[in-house]
Amino acid sequence: MVNPLIDTRDMIQPENHSTRIPVVLCLDTSQSMTTNGGFEALNEGVQAFFETCKNDPVNRLGFDVAIVTFGAQGVSKVQDFRPIWNQEEVPSFEFVSEHWIDGTPMGKGIDLAMKGLERRKGEYKEEHVSYYQPFLVIITDGQSTEIVRQAFDSEEEFEESRKRFDAVKRALVDLQRNRKLKVIALGVGNEDYSELADFVVDKKVLLAKDFSAFDLLFEFMSKSMSNSSGIAGNGTIIEESPLAQIVEDLEDEGVVSICIEDFGRDED
Repeated sequence: MVNPLIDTRDMIQPENHSTRIPVVLCLDTSQSMTTNGGFEALNEGVQAFFETCKNDPVNRLGFDVAIVTFGAQGVSKVQDFRPIWNQEEVPSFEFVSEHWIDGTPMGKGIDLAMKGLERRKGEYKEEHVSYYQPFLVIITDGQSTEIVRQAFDSEEEFEESRKRFDAVKRALVDLQRNRKLKVIALGVGNEDYSELADFVVDKKVLLAKDFSAFDLLFEFMSKSMSNSSGIAGNGTIIEESPLAQIVEDLEDEGVVSICIEDFGRDED
């Protein structure tokens, strides 16, 4: 059983009075990421994300970040929640061929991320630490194998996996509807990302043609989180979507390979 995303050290830092911005980066590290520079792009992107957070003039002390990966080694907790303003080492990613699995368990990765966020929010409340609406970032270059029939030995196993996957989708969408979470989902390449869009309440995802400009993408994601995090605690939440700002900033830098794809609004 994978442990929740809680650092066993005292990383809440109650003496830090900055309002926290809890973020989970949920990243695809499947074998397919070894092609076209996927792992190199992730490393550059996460490095840029951390540096931008540290240099944020307003919220640099507030970013509280955890990292989950799903792919070659199953679901892994790469980093517990921790404030990154003074974090010296930035996690990096590589494909490890030993004991690797041929799969992309995205639903399980997202499930771990949600559980970690709930636990972290509980710690904030216990320590009377204020926080903004959390962010979950999902990045993948393909579809989850949890919903691919060929990946299972029997119809029963497939149906059970599909039920768990759908339950995670419903839980994540409910969090967004209740204004308890914002989700940024990015699909890379020419796959059908309609299933990924089902994890987002308005079914809008970022689509990237390739892994270029990931350093700028992560930099602008950080800035967008800082700008659109909203009002903390029991105040009014700002409803601005971060996607438009991210794409606008990328276009200002001449990057046109990343766009917003609308798979149809959730009308419920």
